[in-house]
Amino acid sequence: MPKQQVKSSEQPPAVGYIRLDDHDDAAFAGLLKDIATCCLRERLRLVRTFYDRGYDGSQLARAGIVEVQEALRETPGLVVVVPTLDHLSPTVVIRSPLTLMIHRLGGKLLVACEPNGKLDDFGVTQYGVWIGPDEGEPS
Repeated sequence: MPKQQVKSSEQPPAVGYIRLDDHDDAAFAGLLKDIATCCLRERLRLVRTFYDRGYDGSQLARAGIVEVQEALRETPGLVVVVPTLDHLSPTVVIRSPLTLMIHRLGGKLLVACEPNGKLDDFGVTQYGVWIGPDEGEPS
């Protein structure tokens, strides 16, 4: 029996977020592709990708993060897709408040490319993680 087709307008909305230390266009394009591939796999409708280029992740305040925050306020249940948790920040002191912000604004966080293959404290699996306000376990 073939899979039922879902109209793109019926798919849950998602936004991507990328943070890069440098302005490497090839790396940026690859990360955009990773986010798009993840959204296709998870049947999400990618509406926009926000980014901060030239940031090492040591700052909490970034223009792209502010835009993600605004999108979360405008769209209940929005999914935020990042290639890895390091795109929020490589340091837990910065990454944790950003993860909490997504959660408190009713969003879900999906990590697209975390290849550890097992659950950890963030619920990361080989193909992704859902972190949402009503979920104790990834789907």
